[in-house]
Amino acid sequence: MLGKAPNKIESGLISTNWLKKIFNKLPDDAMEEVICLYARAFIMRLIGGILMPNKSRNLVHIRWPLHLMDFSEWAKLNWESAMLSTLYRELYRAAQSN
Repeated sequence: MLGKAPNKIESGLISTNWLKKIFNKLPDDAMEEVICLYARAFIMRLIGGILMPNKSRNLVHIRWPLHLMDFSEWAKLNWESAMLSTLYRELYRAAQSN
């Protein structure tokens, strides 16, 4: 879905550092398909690092590319609920006494 396979996938998570390294600079002569690949990689970095980060802030779940396949379908996804549920889950984890 990204055109390249990460060298390491652990528990369904891929490194945002790998995404940055592979998809850092868009080629000047990029075709539309390549532009979409780079856009998906950038959005995955946003999801994993800012919008819905895990504890390490450098891993993103492999499920996100499935939602990024067709950009015209994004309006049907409820991103607000996904981010809110992530926020509440992380607040709950932070409030645990252990």
